[in-house]
Amino acid sequence: MATITRTQSGTWKAQVRKLGLPTVTKTFKTKHDAEVWSRSVEVDQDRCVFVNRSEADRVTVGELIVRYIQEVTPLKRSAKNDKQRMLFLNKTFGHYIVSQLQSKHISTYRDKRLAEGRQGATVVKEIGSMCHLLDVSIKDWGIPLVNNVALQVRKPKQARGRDRRLLSFSVFLSPPNSCAAMGAGRLCRYDMSPLGRRYSVNSLPYAGRFNPLPFHFSCCI
Repeated sequence: MATITRTQSGTWKAQVRKLGLPTVTKTFKTKHDAEVWSRSVEVDQDRCVFVNRSEADRVTVGELIVRYIQEVTPLKRSAKNDKQRMLFLNKTFGHYIVSQLQSKHISTYRDKRLAEGRQGATVVKEIGSMCHLLDVSIKDWGIPLVNNVALQVRKPKQARGRDRRLLSFSVFLSPPNSCAAMGAGRLCRYDMSPLGRRYSVNSLPYAGRFNPLPFHFSCCI
């Protein structure tokens, strides 16, 4: 049964009581909103699918971050960096009631950080930290959130790392330009890399043949 009363501050307080279930209470600005909410709660209770989300309506993101730093951060190898990242996120999201946090809030934060010149990889780590915070809150701490809103945020592009690959190629030396003509045991240097790297090989003795001498190189760039 639902009871709706007006408070001294002018808001409307809705209470739903049902035998065998805890009393559910929520405050609204208008009576209409209180009535709509009360009916939806009663329907969910009758269908045995009601989830009491009152705790999510009281807890702030800042309170979750403080608990996260105390319980989760010390277990990480990069605890110092993780703590700094969470404290930085607290400046932006700490005042939000966790049930009111939406993906658009995190998307706005992402765009602002990128506009400030932050690298995509840095912003991805920050979004990942927020995602893990909400995930731990739902699974381990029992905060009744509908979903993890951070999972719905598009991640920015990251700078591609340097690719290293094995290349094989052959070089043919022919007299009189061959290093072999300079005598056995000399070092022959070639600047074959577009990055200006130099590679050295031992020259083979020139045997008086006029045919080019093949050399095979393998290198990583």
